[in-house]
Amino acid sequence: MNGFKLGRHVALSAISNLLFGFGFFFVAGSWVISIRYLLSKFGWLIDSTLEDGFLQFFMFVAITSSLLFFPVWIVTNKAMMNAMPVRRGTYFLINGAGFLTGVLLGFVSLQLF
Repeated sequence: MNGFKLGRHVALSAISNLLFGFGFFFVAGSWVISIRYLLSKFGWLIDSTLEDGFLQFFMFVAITSSLLFFPVWIVTNKAMMNAMPVRRGTYFLINGAGFLTGVLLGFVSLQLF
């Protein structure tokens, strides 16, 4: 594989993991919100900002988003790792940085709006 084609594959993999990191921030956020509602339901958390009756909705959103997100993330990364002739450590370093940057961008986007 020539260098230009390899560079495109690595860039595509890093960008896709950046998007997966951005999506992971919101999946994790849905779990945090649903756990807060669950704690409030058991009386272990007193928070006046939580509305009654949204526990089922947020648990549905958290479970559904997790069931959709994680298999797609795993299969995509497995396919990309097998398609690129780079060492495994290099692959995880580049894509780990892209994923963590995506999580950071999710946090920053939440702070901006």
